[in-house]
Amino acid sequence: MKKLAVIDGKSIFYRGYYAMPGLSLPDGTPTGGVYGFASIAIELIKKLEPDYVAVAWDKPKTNIRKRRELYPEYKAGRKPAPADFYAQVPILHELLDAFGWPFYELDDYEADDILGAFAKQATEKGIETCLLTSDLDALQLVGPLTKVYAIKNGLSNLEEFDIPAFEAKYGLEVEQFLDLKALKGDASDNLPGVPGVGEKTAISLLQDYRTLDGVYEHLEDIKPSVAKKLEAGKELAYISKEVGKIWVDAPVELDWAVASVDDTDLEKVASILKKLRFTSLEKRLPKHMQFGHIPNQPDTQVVAALKEAPWPESFLIEQPVFAELIGEDLWVSLDETTCFHQPAQRLAKASWQALELATIVTYDAKDLYHRLDALGISVHFGEVHDLRQGAFLINPLERDRSQAALVGKEGALPTEVLAANVRAYADQCKSFDEEPKVAEIARTFDFPLTYLLFKMEKRGVKIDPSKFATLSKELGDEHQRLEQEMYAMVGYEFNIGSPAQLSEVLFTKLQLPTTGIKKGKTAYSTGQAELDKLRGQHPIIELIEKTRELAKLKNT
Repeated sequence: MKKLAVIDGKSIFYRGYYAMPGLSLPDGTPTGGVYGFASIAIELIKKLEPDYVAVAWDKPKTNIRKRRELYPEYKAGRKPAPADFYAQVPILHELLDAFGWPFYELDDYEADDILGAFAKQATEKGIETCLLTSDLDALQLVGPLTKVYAIKNGLSNLEEFDIPAFEAKYGLEVEQFLDLKALKGDASDNLPGVPGVGEKTAISLLQDYRTLDGVYEHLEDIKPSVAKKLEAGKELAYISKEVGKIWVDAPVELDWAVASVDDTDLEKVASILKKLRFTSLEKRLPKHMQFGHIPNQPDTQVVAALKEAPWPESFLIEQPVFAELIGEDLWVSLDETTCFHQPAQRLAKASWQALELATIVTYDAKDLYHRLDALGISVHFGEVHDLRQGAFLINPLERDRSQAALVGKEGALPTEVLAANVRAYADQCKSFDEEPKVAEIARTFDFPLTYLLFKMEKRGVKIDPSKFATLSKELGDEHQRLEQEMYAMVGYEFNIGSPAQLSEVLFTKLQLPTTGIKKGKTAYSTGQAELDKLRGQHPIIELIEKTRELAKLKNT
C-alpha cells in the first residue's frame, strides 16, 4: 500500500526552534528552527519510507479568522513568535523545494485542517496517511488508514497512534475524542470546555454516555455536583466542540505528482545542507535521498602487521584510508594489506587533496588534526572514523582505550599500529551493525564534530554575553508563561520543581490515575518515566515537560 506523510510544519518548526536556540551560521543567520524541522522530518521519512510527502502550515494572522468568528477568545493570549522565528521560514522553503515537498497554507484554515483534508483525500484513494505533529488535536483524524506520530518531548521522542493505541491510552473510541475535548477544554488553544470538569471526569462520562449529547441527555443520572457544572457550561462545551473540530473539507487539493518523493533533487539537497552547515543531517538522510554513496565496510583478514611498500606516485582511493602520524611521518594504508610512509611536510599537494576527499580511519582524529597543524599542515578530511571514540561508544565501561591496548603491546612498529587499526575498524563496523543507535550517534554527532572541536580548541570560543542574557530572558519568560498556564489549570500556585507539590497537584488535585505509577515513601513519583504514562490524560503533563526542557536549557 502506498503511503503519504503530512508534516504539521509550524508545530514541528516551533519545536525545533526552541530545541536548538541560538543556532546560526557564521554570518548570524538563525537556523535552529530549520535544523530541528529537518532533523525530525528526516527521521520520520527514514522510519516510514513514504511515497508522498507534503507540509502544512498555519498562515500568519489569517488562519484562525473563521474560528474566532465562532469564539473570539480562541487562542487568545498567545505571544507572537520571536522575529528570528519567521526570519527562518524562507530558508525552510528553500530546503523543502530541494526535498520536493510541497508547502500548503490557507486563509481561514489551520494546518490541522489541511492535515485532515489530505488524510481524507488519501483514504478515498486507498492510500495510508501518516501525520507528524506536536498537536494532539490531530488524534481525531486517526482511522483505519490514518496514523498520527506525535512528538512527546525533545526532537526524537515520537508516540505512534493508530486506533488500538488510541483506545489503549484513553479508554475511548477515536470518534469520542472531540467530545472529550469539548468537556475538558484545551488550555493551549484557550478553549474552556466545561469549567471544573477535568480529563478524568470527562472520560468517565463518555464511557458511560458515549457522546456529548448523551451526557446532556442524562444529567439527572449524573452526580449532582458534576451535573451542575455541566449545565452551567453547556454552551461553552458545544462551542469548544465546534471550534476544536478539524475541518476536513478545507478547500485544498493535494498535488500527488508534486508530493511524490521521486521529485527530490539530490544534488540540491546536498548543496543546501552543506550551505547551512548541517553536515550531520546529510549523513542521516535515507539512502535514496543521498547524493553520492557511503563506502562499503571492509572485509578484513586478521594480520599482525601490514606490508611496507614504497610511497606511490598517485593515490587511487576506493575505500576508507587508514592513517597515523608517527613522529613526523604520515603512515597510510589504502588497501588494508600494504602501507607506506613519508614525512608529512613533504607530501605533495595532490596527495593531501586526495586524502581530503576520503574517509580517514585513525586512532584519535582530533589529535591527528592538532599534530598536523603543529607541523604547519592545514587539512580537513571529508569524513573520519575515530577508533578511540568508537571504542568508548561501544563499551563505555572499558577503562583502557589507549593505542597500546588497541595494538596489544607497547612500542609497536608503525606497520603493527596500522594493522591494529584495520582490525579495530572491522570490529567496530560489526558492532555498529548490531547497535544501529550507537552507530548513528558516532556517525551523526561524534565523528563529524572532531574537526569542529579541533578548530575550537585551536582558536578558542568567543562568547557574546548579551546574546546569552537575551536567550536566558526569553527562556525565562516562556517558562513563566507556562507556569501561569499551569496555575490557571490547577487554581493556585505551586512549586513545579518540588516533586512532593507536583505529586499533590497531579494525583490529589487533578485526580489523575495512579495505576502503574511508582510510589515513593511519601508521594507518587513525577519523574519522566511516570509522566510518559500520564501523557494524554491532562494538558498539564505536556506543559510540565516543556517547563523542564526550558529549565534545563536556561541552567546549562
